Amino acid sequence: MRSVFDALKLFWSDINSLEELRQIRAARHDVICDIATVREEKEELLRRKKGGGGKGRRIIMRDFEEAYAVVMANYFRIYPSPLYSDLHFNRRFRVSKRIFETVYLALQRDECFQLKCNCAGRWGIHPLVKTTAVFRHFGYGTSADQLDEQFAIAESTFLEARLKFCEVLVLLYFCVLVFVVSH
Repeated sequence: MRSVFDALKLFWSDINSLEELRQIRAARHDVICDIATVREEKEELLRRKKGGGGKGRRIIMRDFEEAYAVVMANYFRIYPSPLYSDLHFNRRFRVSKRIFETVYLALQRDECFQLKCNCAGRWGIHPLVKTTAVFRHFGYGTSADQLDEQFAIAESTFLEARLKFCEVLVLLYFCVLVFVVSH
C-alpha cells in the first residue's frame, strides 16, 4: 500500500515546471471558490422566508387526516369490516382491490406518493388518498374539483399525482405490456 508521501512524490514528479504548479493552484482555487459560492447561495435560499402563499392567494386548510380516515373506513379497514365490500370497490374503481394494492405499493417508491411534512410542520395528504383519487378519476373521469370535495386534494396536487401515477406505471409495467402484446 502506498503511503501519502509516495503519492505526493508521484504527484510532484508529474509537474514539469513552476508554471504548471501555478496553473494547478489556480484551478484548485477556482473550484474552492465555486463550491463556496454555491454554498452561500444555498444558505441564502434557506434564509429566505418559506411558505405562505403569494399576495392575494387564499390558503385552504384541508383536513387530510379526515380524508384518510374516510378512505380507510370505506374500503380498507380490517376490523370492523369496511363499509363497502370488494364488489363495491371493483365497481367504483374499475379494478380489483388486489390490483389497486399492487399499484399502490409500486407508487410508494416515488417521492410524490410518500407522506411528508411541510415547512409549517403539518402532514400532507396520505399516499393512499392520492392513489384513490387518481383511480377514481380514471374510473369515472371526475374533475379535480369533485376530487377536492371527496378526498380533500388540491387540483395542483392531484395533477402532479396523476402525472407521476402514469410515469410510474409506464416504467414499471412497460416491459410486461410489451411481452404480453408480442406473444
